[in-house]
Amino acid sequence: MSTILVTTDFSALSENAAVYAAGLAREKDCRLVLLHSFILPVSVTPSSINVVSGNDLYTAAMESMDKLETKLQDTGFRGEIKKIVKEGVLLEQMTETIQAEEPFLIVMATTGKGKFETLMIGSNTFSAIQEMHVPVMVVPGNATYKPIKKLGVSCDFKQVKETVPNGLVKSFASFLGAELHFVNVDHNNEQFTTNTPGEFRDIRSEFPNEAIHFIESKDITEGIESFINDVQIDCLMMFPRKHGLLNQIFGESNTRKIALHTHIPVLAIHK
Repeated sequence: MSTILVTTDFSALSENAAVYAAGLAREKDCRLVLLHSFILPVSVTPSSINVVSGNDLYTAAMESMDKLETKLQDTGFRGEIKKIVKEGVLLEQMTETIQAEEPFLIVMATTGKGKFETLMIGSNTFSAIQEMHVPVMVVPGNATYKPIKKLGVSCDFKQVKETVPNGLVKSFASFLGAELHFVNVDHNNEQFTTNTPGEFRDIRSEFPNEAIHFIESKDITEGIESFINDVQIDCLMMFPRKHGLLNQIFGESNTRKIALHTHIPVLAIHK
């Protein structure tokens, strides 16, 4: 049985991401592994250094885990839920959990506010996107699960053979039962080079029947947003590390942002 790893800090946002993951797990018959990590807080006064008991934090976290498990079961999920609470840095605990549980997908929360929520990705989530070899799905705070029928794939037609994990793209589309819709955003052919026609042929040879959309826009986030709205995309797939697109979209020093509707998860996968 396939496994989905869900990180949680018990906030409303991470709870919503867990509910989204439970919807996907229910539809696709997966098990869930819930992971929470904590760091022992230390308070320093002029006369002493006080460390909060790890046992107290662990007990409180497990109580919150039990409540989250109940909430997921209340959504109709009846599959296995494994709860893990560990002391330590989240990314390190994620790595250990991935080795032990072998998930095919990690689901993490993000944050934002307003009618047009800005996807705010903090350092843990962005680091997981960049470093984890397992695909990471980032779920916006207002997302409500529905079957993913249209999977968008952002592609800049640069070094396609080296950067696009064709097998993973196909396997995710097959697993989800989703149509693939590739999208390229450009303005006045600024990104067009002598290699572009060949790169396009490389994509077309691997995906002969899938739709490829060309969006004219000065701003890549606005172009992608337009694509999502017009085509009614349910989830956007991106490829970190391989080209500058992810950094262009999420590119601020303290947070990473993309102006998308609140219901669209972003799925980051590596080759």
